[in-house]
Amino acid sequence: MFQACMHGEDYIISTQSFDGFDAYMNRVATNLSTRVGQERLYKPLYDFGLNCARDMAKRDSVEIPSQYVLK
Repeated sequence: MFQACMHGEDYIISTQSFDGFDAYMNRVATNLSTRVGQERLYKPLYDFGLNCARDMAKRDSVEIPSQYVLK
């Protein structure tokens, strides 16, 4: 979970946007869940990385696109 969070935060820090975030976080979550042999962890890893990315975006005043905003 820590690595997924770190990847989500790092993406926002490096790009200052959510452009390409889905493709990136899909690769990260797939890689992490496969490495530990727990494919069922894909969704929680993706969601955790997204939550951390949203938090970082708020701190850095990066616009959060509507598809990433919690409803």
